[in-house]
Amino acid sequence: DALNPVAEAILDLPIRSNVFLYVFLPTLLFQATLGMNLRRMIDDWVPILMLAVVAVVVATFSVGYALAWVSALPLAACLLIGAIVSTTDPSAVVSIFRS
Repeated sequence: DALNPVAEAILDLPIRSNVFLYVFLPTLLFQATLGMNLRRMIDDWVPILMLAVVAVVVATFSVGYALAWVSALPLAACLLIGAIVSTTDPSAVVSIFRS
């Protein structure tokens, strides 16, 4: 009960979606690349390219065609939904290559 005014104040903040794009995303990417070993990343360029390009394209088409098969949406809309769902999280890729 003591934190209700604080929670209400946070929920009432007028944060628009572009704040995430211009403030939080660059901060997240900067933090992830700050501790990255560039030499090690160059050594692992093939798996990085596979995850960043090939896997995303395959996942986009897989999700898009599967969604088109089970729904009444047009194929273009299903492929767009597949592209939204299949994007690679840079922080997840960095953590995979650190292990």
